[in-house]
Amino acid sequence: MYTYLNRREKIEDKTKRGIIIQQLQKKSFLYLLCFFIFITFSLSLYAAELKKAAEPKKVKEEKQVQIGDFTYTSKDKRDPFEPTYLFKAKRGKEKQVVKGSKGEVLKSGYELEELRLVGIIMKEKNRYAMMEDMQGRGVLFKNGDLINPTIFIVDILESKVILGYSVKGELRKFEMEIQKK
Repeated sequence: MYTYLNRREKIEDKTKRGIIIQQLQKKSFLYLLCFFIFITFSLSLYAAELKKAAEPKKVKEEKQVQIGDFTYTSKDKRDPFEPTYLFKAKRGKEKQVVKGSKGEVLKSGYELEELRLVGIIMKEKNRYAMMEDMQGRGVLFKNGDLINPTIFIVDILESKVILGYSVKGELRKFEMEIQKK
């Protein structure tokens, strides 16, 4: 009877070990399968990014629709799906260009006499100079922005803006303070 029980226990141990080994094999196969799926997916994403980077960026085309006598073009109109604050910011950054009758540029940007420093906006670590032109329109400038082709913003402090211009390779600076009423 003793030998019978030992044999039975040995058989049960072998079957338990076999079941455990089978379960481990199934789990390792699943892990290996997940690993290969992850690798192939990440490689396909990487290849798509490389392909996208290699393609030249497309210029935004204007759309033109014609229905009967009505003609619509999207030139100089905002995209209805773009947030309005982005459209206004892009419009505010555009330079004012006045062209003569022959197409030559007469005026580009702002002259200092046309601008008045109204305030300084501080957002986290960034500062913006809020200026008003002669028509009463507000314009925001940040460090490095050009006011016109020769004058640019060097630094924005709490109550004044430091402007700079270059003369014969030498940088010269001057200040513009907030005008108090």
